[in-house]
Amino acid sequence: MTFHLSSALPGTPGSSFVFLAWGAIYFGFKHHQALERHRLQLVEAESLARDAQLRALRYQLQPHFLFNTLNAISTLVLDDRKRDATRMIARLADLLRNTIEAPDTHMVSLEDELLLVEQYLAIEQVRFGERLRTTLDNAPATLEAMVPRMLLQPLVENAIRHGIAPLLEGGNILIASSVEASTLCLRVVNDGPESDSAKSHEIRRDGVGLANTRARLQQLYGSEQVLETRYRQTGECEVFIAIPLEYSCPTTGLRDGVLNA
Repeated sequence: MTFHLSSALPGTPGSSFVFLAWGAIYFGFKHHQALERHRLQLVEAESLARDAQLRALRYQLQPHFLFNTLNAISTLVLDDRKRDATRMIARLADLLRNTIEAPDTHMVSLEDELLLVEQYLAIEQVRFGERLRTTLDNAPATLEAMVPRMLLQPLVENAIRHGIAPLLEGGNILIASSVEASTLCLRVVNDGPESDSAKSHEIRRDGVGLANTRARLQQLYGSEQVLETRYRQTGECEVFIAIPLEYSCPTTGLRDGVLNA
């Protein structure tokens, strides 16, 4: 065939437009992929940082709890209550064994968390005997709800140390849970000495247990959580927690300790 330049030139602008459009789409897609990879890297870095913070906060509780328990055991020995000290050591060993063997996750069911609390109360029961009275009032619908691991134990420990221990006749601790709409509500209420001392209230509010719990809830739920401490002139103290109701680890976020972006 005879080639004529005049027949080729009219189609050139259209061909160039198609080529340029294809090139723009291709490089636009590659740029989007690069931006998405960068976004995922940032999300992963942020998640790893949050994971490290949560683990540090959770690990902070264990030596604090262990120190207080060993101190209680030494007190029993000094008071010549060696049999009670031996029982307390055995129950502490059981609790530590279950804690170490449990999966290293940030979230557990409320039922598992309550089991840990009951093991801790069994340890303290050796020391306080009939002076420590506990009531569990947990709605069945809450038992499978997911909560941060070791959420209640430091609150109960705080209640015993600052509320029950100063009372010669001892006192009561109530651990309750309920569901309101799509919210899981948790309450730890304890008796305490009648006092209007703001200083004693500040000590209880700023202790390791409450401060640690506040930080963990903020990391996990942000503005979706509530933690309130309420003190009464009669000495009763209530810690109230409200978090989103979830029956399994979320498919997004970092509440199960891994990246789920």
